[in-house]
This record gives sequence, structure tokens and C-alpha cells, in this order.
Amino acid sequence: MRKILLALLAGLLPALSSAREQRFVFALPEVEGRISLGVFDSEGKLVRTLCVGAPETDFFVGLNGLITTWDGRDDYGEPLTAGKYQVHGYLVGDALKAEGVAYHFNDWIDDEKSPRITRIEDFRRQPGGFVALAEVLDGNRPLVFRFDQLRGFLWTNSLNAAVAATRFPAREPLLPGQGSDAGFPLAEFAGAASLSSPVARRMLATTDHYAAVLFAGSMHLLRMDDGTTIKTQPENIAHAACMEASDDTLFVGASESMARITLPALDPVSDEKTPVAFNALAVNGERKLGASSSGNEVWESTDAQWKKLPLVAAVSSLSFGLEGTFWVTATDAENGKPFTGQFDKEGEFLRAYRDEFSPVKVCASTEIEEIAVLETSGPAQRLRVLSLVKDNPDAPGDWAIAFEKTIQDCRRFGIVDGRLAADAGATVQVDQVNIALATGGLTPSSHSLAVRVAFDHAGLWLETRSGLRLAFLASQPNVRRVALLLGPGKEFLTVYAGDDAVVAEYGVRGLGDIVEIDAGEVELP
Repeated sequence: MRKILLALLAGLLPALSSAREQRFVFALPEVEGRISLGVFDSEGKLVRTLCVGAPETDFFVGLNGLITTWDGRDDYGEPLTAGKYQVHGYLVGDALKAEGVAYHFNDWIDDEKSPRITRIEDFRRQPGGFVALAEVLDGNRPLVFRFDQLRGFLWTNSLNAAVAATRFPAREPLLPGQGSDAGFPLAEFAGAASLSSPVARRMLATTDHYAAVLFAGSMHLLRMDDGTTIKTQPENIAHAACMEASDDTLFVGASESMARITLPALDPVSDEKTPVAFNALAVNGERKLGASSSGNEVWESTDAQWKKLPLVAAVSSLSFGLEGTFWVTATDAENGKPFTGQFDKEGEFLRAYRDEFSPVKVCASTEIEEIAVLETSGPAQRLRVLSLVKDNPDAPGDWAIAFEKTIQDCRRFGIVDGRLAADAGATVQVDQVNIALATGGLTPSSHSLAVRVAFDHAGLWLETRSGLRLAFLASQPNVRRVALLLGPGKEFLTVYAGDDAVVAEYGVRGLGDIVEIDAGEVELP
């Protein structure tokens, strides 16, 4: 069995090539693994990292062990002052491995390639799924994506990036927000486009062939089948508040008017007067609905003749449903409670869907009794597809959840009472853990090692409290925060790493397979 030789003398080696260059010899225990070595000053501060996770083949082989050198400089290439320095490190056995376990608090993310969506701003139903406008980690880069409920992301297009969309291959179904409550501010729901833009909202409208996005004073037209940008042009529509599309026409509501724009040319056709300023629109052929949340009014138009419906509520979205009915997300004017409701052609109430979440937007099917609802609850956001299930035609029916994805604000995640929480509040988090070192020589190790998990642009690292990195754990960019949970046997570490969009969970095994290496003390002239 190979054994660690403590403080092997550099004098056994040939003459040094430099007066300040130091050489060290160390032997290894009978453990396969990788080596991390560092130079420490008299106060125990790491002043030079000699190697991180290096295999034995990276070293020269001498008669008494492996050979490494140090040129007397720090990590910045500056010469260190004369004095005594310690050279030591650790051999990390091959049993130490990190594996991805799960993603938490964001159901839209299930692997490293998933777009880092932080909030759905607007969406429309498409056969089998959705087209959505979303915020991502970079809040200035709104993302348009098409998502299939079975295959996942079909394409994405960042409106600030190149016009070519990023394609995602078809795949199996995914494994199992932020927003305001009832009476949400419209600007908060849609997001701010730009301080200099006349358009205060980011808005989305779709047809079978196109997706149109009004953002930062420009209209972006995307092809539905692959997400590529067809055309982008300025749209000086001041105070635009709602947008909808039908067939080859785009409708944009602004002040007390509604502009008609042709698709795909994006040419303005007419500007229709409306009875009030609408904040929500629904279009189905020649039939249109418009809502004013400030006036608690809903209006219907056929052939440009507007009439007021009996519904009195602060409506935030409208959508046509089965057999000429329509759906709304609204706040009841009488009791102030949010609801998602279905109404007949005359505006008479039929049924409602209510939950602990507050509805923001509804998109209904005109073919079956099915609705998709975007909802919020405090900082959480949820997108649900619900189908009405009836035992018989005369029964009121129950809502069955056909699809659901939730986003929780996890920027302050942490461990609370031994469990992961999306918001740990003021709970003090453990930033390092003590692990027991393995036996390295004839005498078992009797001390422990304090380790922590560091992160940089490359990903996550296991390192000592002094900063000597021991092993690369996982490739996860843009990490902002980590939380640690050590298992009872101190040989299994759960690492939670968050990037403000999702928290990834990793399991680190084999912590008991770390052996200390001591190459002794040297006096630098």
C-alpha cells in the first residue's frame, strides 16, 4: 500500500533551476483519484494554487513519489516575500461524484438547455400547446416561444437577438412568477417595454400562421412553424393597451380607437372609433369584444356596431369559447373577488372557475369546453389548462387539470427547518460543512475538513474554507446563490444552486474518499 510521506525534503532532488524555485516530492495512498495542491503562508492563507483535480500523470515520477514545483510566486504572478510556507492539499478519490437530482420552483425548466424563463407576460393557445411572451433572466431580452404539451419547447426567439430562432428538438413530456394578486396593475402584468417607448406594454397576438409582438415601439412578426422573424418595423401607436389577431388582420386598441393592420405586410388599414378605451380585446371573425377595467364595462361589436353587455366587472382579459360563449378573467365589482367566468352571447353568467390563485388571462377553446388560465398568487405564477368534465349533459361538471406549470420567486431560497424553501427569509444559511477525512497512512485520520461550494462562470466547485478547489461538481452558469445540506453520515452532501430563475439540486457522494497530502514546509529565500 502506498503511503503519504510527510515533509519529504527537496534536497533529495537535483539542483534547482532557480534560486527561488522549490520542488516537492509526495507519495500517494492506495487510492485512485485526482490531486489538488496549494501553497499556504504562515497564517494559513492560500497564496498559490499549484493544481486542481490533476491526475497522477500530470506529475513527474521520482524514486520516492511524485514531483511538483513552485516558482515562489502567488496566483497573480507576483513574487512572494521571504519566509516559511506550507505545501499541502488533498487527493479526491474517484468515488466522489456529483449528480443532478431535480429542478425546483420553476416547472418550465428541466435541463441546462431550457430557457431561463422567470415570468410569462402574455400567451395564446395553439393546437397542442401555447405561444408565449416571457421574461428571462436578462429582463431586457423578452423571449417568444412555442411550447407543445407533449414535446416541450418547439422554438424560441429572443427579440433582442438575431432574427433566427433557436430550435429545440422534439422530446418527451417534461417532468414534474412573480405577479400581483387580484386587481393586478396592467403594466405589471405585461411588463415595461422601454422608458423611451410610447408602448407601455409588451403584447402578443397569434393566428394559425403568425405571432405578432408589440415591444419597445416596434412590431415583430414571427413565423408560427419555426419562430423565425419575418419582419420588424416601428409602430407609433401611443398608449396601446391591448392587441388581438384574426385571420389576416391584427387589431390594436389604443385610447378610444382600434387600429387594423394587415398580416403579414404589417400595413395599417383603418382606425376604428370605440365607445371607450379598451384594455382587453377578443376577436372571432366579425364578432369582437372589448373591455374597460376602469369602467367595469364589456362591449360587443358586429359590423362596427358596439353595444354594452350587462356584465359589470373589472375585466383583464377576454376570450371566445364554445358555441358563441365568451370567457373573462375579472374582479367582481360587488365583492372585489377575482374569478374566471363564462358568459353566453348576451352577457349572462353561465359558470365560473375559482382557485386560491388569482386569474390574469384566459384563453378558451371554441371547439370544446377547455380553458387555459394564467394566474398569480403573491410572487408565484401558474399556467393551467382545465377541461370541463360532466357525468351527464345536465350536470354542472367539474374542472380537470390537463396541464400545469408553476413559477415561484426563488431568489431568496434556502434551507428552513431542514427543508428547501423558495423564500428562506432571515434564516441563517450554512455556507460550509465539516467532513471526515479518509485514512491516508498507517494511522487513521482523526480530524475533519471544512468545505464549501463555490461558483463561477464555469459552474460549481467543491473547495476548502481556505479556497483550495478540490473538485468540479457541475456545469451550471449564472449561479447567484447556493445552500448546503449535509447527510447524517457526512459522506453525502445535497447542494442547491440557484440562478434567480430555478434552483438545481445536486447530490455529492463519496465525501469520505478525500485524503490529506502534506508535502511539508519550505523557507523561501
